[in-house]
Amino acid sequence: YLREKYTIPIFGMEPAIKPAIEENPNEQVAVLATSLTLREDKFETLGKLLGGQDKIVPYNCDGLATLIDKEKIGEAAGFLDPILEDIKSKKIKNIVLGCTHYILMKPIIYSFDSSFNLYDGNTGTVRHIKNSLNPENNEEIKESKLDLILNGGTEDDFEISYRYLNSANRESNKYVR
Repeated sequence: YLREKYTIPIFGMEPAIKPAIEENPNEQVAVLATSLTLREDKFETLGKLLGGQDKIVPYNCDGLATLIDKEKIGEAAGFLDPILEDIKSKKIKNIVLGCTHYILMKPIIYSFDSSFNLYDGNTGTVRHIKNSLNPENNEEIKESKLDLILNGGTEDDFEISYRYLNSANRESNKYVR
């Protein structure tokens, strides 16, 4: 819907189910995600394509991202405890963190059991964004103007981002909030 409505590039995260299943073909994979993610057709399709539908053990984590947003890490850890207990009782070692917020819980999860293998989609998403926005790969980007708005961080962070994003030396404006 958003891609049809807007002309700017829209990127979404996908749970890192593929690498988790490919790296552990004979093992189950727990997926921590929102009910919306777990209901999506692409979630089910991906599991079927990878031959892993019976290997995927979904866990609805509605509310966890809100706790993380509100920096209620103790409550978030309490939220995860019964889920992690269940995962451990099923002898599942591979956990997909199916939401951008959940990576902030890695230390909590590892403190629960340091032998868990955690997977998130961040690296793949960043790679996809970088390739999609690379002017060498996209004629529209090559001809575009860059407006960079930074909501936080230091001036150095801003300059690094600016240099990286404007490697094609496009017409550009910088805004610091």
